[in-house]
Amino acid sequence: MARIPVTAALIRAAGKPQASASNEVTDLMAAMVETVVAVFARFAAVPVRAETDGLTIASREVPVADGLAVKLGSPRGPLTPVLLADRATVMALCELAFGGSGTEPVFDGADRPYSATERRLCDALLAELAAHLPEVLELCLSVPFRAVEEEERKPASRETVEVTFISGRLLVYVYGYSGELTLLLPEEQVTQLIAVAAAANSAVRLDPEAHGRYAAVLRSAEVEVTVLLPAELKPLSEVAALRPGQLLKFTSSATTPLLLTAGGSLLHEVRITPGGGHMGIEIIA
Repeated sequence: MARIPVTAALIRAAGKPQASASNEVTDLMAAMVETVVAVFARFAAVPVRAETDGLTIASREVPVADGLAVKLGSPRGPLTPVLLADRATVMALCELAFGGSGTEPVFDGADRPYSATERRLCDALLAELAAHLPEVLELCLSVPFRAVEEEERKPASRETVEVTFISGRLLVYVYGYSGELTLLLPEEQVTQLIAVAAAANSAVRLDPEAHGRYAAVLRSAEVEVTVLLPAELKPLSEVAALRPGQLLKFTSSATTPLLLTAGGSLLHEVRITPGGGHMGIEIIA
């Protein structure tokens, strides 16, 4: 599926960009795959595979239970992503960290809380991923990020609020185990970051003299012009059976206006006008 870049024109037209569909967010999730594999490799030298599993939009209460919120700042504005690891990921990490072979199922009672060791491993994994986030974000959003220092943070509030997140899932495979890591990006913050970038790009303007030179060059450029019959639907079997010498009939008559296009855009309805040994076209509408 083609990805449509978020532009300033789209922002003005729609009020705000669809951040979850932007190139920046999809590129970020792809970069996180490599980051996850590299981080797992720090725990043990065993084969680890990761892949993205799509993006969704959902509202969640903040602070997110069992999630690590990473407060970041940038010249375009703040960003507070949240990292989550599911229980299967933690169990697989324990197997990996303590030299398990993956041949025996991990004992886990799903209704029990994490042990102190399991919790420490989970926290260490999320902290490692958090440490790589500024670098990955800068690569994909083209703006430097820095972690907000502890003294700059406001005291944590016990009240919960609902925040809409872009939720990116990452599937992790270790031995025969599969787990899920989740990166939550506050939609409003990501939208703001992309909107500021688009507005800055659209603010670049040519001076009048340069604009005149550019317009002159543009007017002298050549453009491919095409004359088309009006499109019609045909059975796939009929199209697939076409061979040289066969006749494909259209419902259009000899007087049906043709379509003049340039650069993929429809310009006019025209008719063929032969003359002087050359084919010409007459503009109808």
